[in-house]
Amino acid sequence: MTLKTRFSLAFIGYTLAVLSLFGATYYILELRSAIGSQKDEQIQTVEKLASVCREMHLASNAIIALNFITVVKKDPAVMAASCVDAGGIVQAHSDSRRIGRGASPDAAALSRAGATQQRMQLSASGQTIREWSAPVLVGGNQVGWAQLEYDRNILDAEIRLKLWTTLRRLMAVASSVLVLAVLTSLALAWSLSRPIRGLVEATRAIGAGNLDYQTPIVRRSDELGFLAQEINAMAAKLKELDGLKDDFISSVSHDLRGPLGSISMYAEHLKSGTPGPLNERQNKMLDIIGQSAVRLGIFINTILDAAKIKAHKMEYVLKPAAVSDIIGPVIELLKISAARHHVFLGTDLPANIPAVRVDAQRIEMALSNLVVNSLKFTREEGRIVVGAKDADDAFVELYVADTGIGIAPDKLAILFRRFQQADVMLQKEQKIIGTGLGLFLLKQTVDAHGGKVWLQSEVGRGTIVHFTLPKAGAPSEAAPREEKTPRRAESD
Repeated sequence: MTLKTRFSLAFIGYTLAVLSLFGATYYILELRSAIGSQKDEQIQTVEKLASVCREMHLASNAIIALNFITVVKKDPAVMAASCVDAGGIVQAHSDSRRIGRGASPDAAALSRAGATQQRMQLSASGQTIREWSAPVLVGGNQVGWAQLEYDRNILDAEIRLKLWTTLRRLMAVASSVLVLAVLTSLALAWSLSRPIRGLVEATRAIGAGNLDYQTPIVRRSDELGFLAQEINAMAAKLKELDGLKDDFISSVSHDLRGPLGSISMYAEHLKSGTPGPLNERQNKMLDIIGQSAVRLGIFINTILDAAKIKAHKMEYVLKPAAVSDIIGPVIELLKISAARHHVFLGTDLPANIPAVRVDAQRIEMALSNLVVNSLKFTREEGRIVVGAKDADDAFVELYVADTGIGIAPDKLAILFRRFQQADVMLQKEQKIIGTGLGLFLLKQTVDAHGGKVWLQSEVGRGTIVHFTLPKAGAPSEAAPREEKTPRRAESD
């Protein structure tokens, strides 16, 4: 789960918790308010009825009370309303049949308490009745009482209706607040996750070797902006150290060329027999010296070429060349090493393969690196084949196929970066020495010629490295037009 999703869900959950707590609290308060308001209305009504009953007593006219009772009875919750004199005789009633009859003893006892009272009782039909009684006072003396009966079920229904109206309003408000919370959480999550993604991209780019990458959120004044500034400062320091490292390696590699040339020259001089005849064992030792010097020369040239590419100083002199003239010297150079490893090294070249327009020396160097890599990872009795075929109207395809240990699929893409190797631990265990520059140089060289590179590999079965080169007679857009072309290295 991403940080953006987690933050959004947490914010929405917090909002829901707050809304639930607020809604429950408001609902309880509204319930209490509705019950209180209903009770107050009933007290006011029964007290008004007591006042009308008083006027009726003073005027000795029941019509006054009956008119008011008719109005009160319009309330569907009112079951009965009446005025009773001090003797317990009903003087006015919503049911005319009850006039002149005696009130119930319980109601009379309740009404004589001298204050407005209520009680709950069950009717003969099983209905729950809320009964209110209020004294009728004249000159401080109670001359009777007013009585109201309410249907408890209707009263409860009125409360529920009010609460349902309140609940609908709460739901409408809660929905609006929730939508606002979702939008706010998404906006906040985006405002936080976007700069974090920028930091992730920066660390990924710097980790891949692009030390010129600048984190784009340094203008922020918060902790993320400070972190971005620190990442940029770290990249600048790493770039400085990387430059010192490259300068050191280039200097040392360049200085090794002189002694290495002397070793090769004297080895060839001894093999020629000019100083004196050599036995078979001595010849084999000189062959090993010569091949070791060749491999060391390839290693040194690889490092120097990588330094030139990074410094944007690599130049390519493009001329027509036969494919066999490129592959042949590589095979001749490394056949003794292949024999020492007990690995077959051969070619697969059609007779009519077209010529290519390339910098032959650079292509030979890249091809030599591929064959040396194959020798490192191909076991005894394995095979390495360097071949070519006509790809299309503009390009010729070259390839190096081996029966080595193969490469895991998830490692194929990174092998074209500088100093990247498929399995460092395996190489340490098997004491395989490498720089991780071979495929990097191949890609840079082939890209400079307008071609492309790709890999096919299966663990335990072997690897095939393919690359294309422009034909000598192809249109000018198939390869760079200039005979001497400086090549800028891509950010790695």
